[in-house]
Amino acid sequence: MRLGIDLDGVCADTVGRWLELYNKEYSDCLTHANIIRWELHEFVKPECGTKLYNYLNEEKFFSGLDPIPGCTEALAELHELGHELFIVTASPRKAPTAAFDKLSWVEKHFPFFDTKNFITTHRKDMIDVEILLDDSPHNLLTFPGMACAFDQPWNQGVDAEYRVKVWAEFVALINRIDPVNIEPFIPQCECHGYASGHGPGTTVFINPKGSIIDEG
Repeated sequence: MRLGIDLDGVCADTVGRWLELYNKEYSDCLTHANIIRWELHEFVKPECGTKLYNYLNEEKFFSGLDPIPGCTEALAELHELGHELFIVTASPRKAPTAAFDKLSWVEKHFPFFDTKNFITTHRKDMIDVEILLDDSPHNLLTFPGMACAFDQPWNQGVDAEYRVKVWAEFVALINRIDPVNIEPFIPQCECHGYASGHGPGTTVFINPKGSIIDEG
């Protein structure tokens, strides 16, 4: 499968670095949990406001981000399984080095990644991938293909077709999706004799139509 993977908030903890700089300069104590909408400037002190976005324009801001836990291992596994990975990320228009810094970050943390598949764009709805993993409400709602929300406080109101809380869940999802006939996926349920031919305590994977797509 062709997998479109967002960078900020999915692979890299951009908000963590962002808040670290803001909290230090403005003597505040905001955390990820406080940011419950995409418009981050609405949660900072008035004296900061939209000046918050200036941090993104600083040279090397993106090159020093921490990876989201499990990201490197998950993408390496998907790569080994033969999936084609595309990093699809928007770079601030006023940050002259942002795209290069992001690419350098990818090269550092994903040495297996084919950098020809690094795409920087604000129009993710134009990217030809079979599924997009993203944290942005706008991208999740406008992408014409299958969209998977990487769970964050700022996208809780988005009714995405798929949602994962950690990277291991995304690997499990991709491993069970049929690329020809993608159906909504329920990670797992305990079957206690209700599925014909399956005994109590058997772990089975069932889609919303009631058919078993795998058994553990």
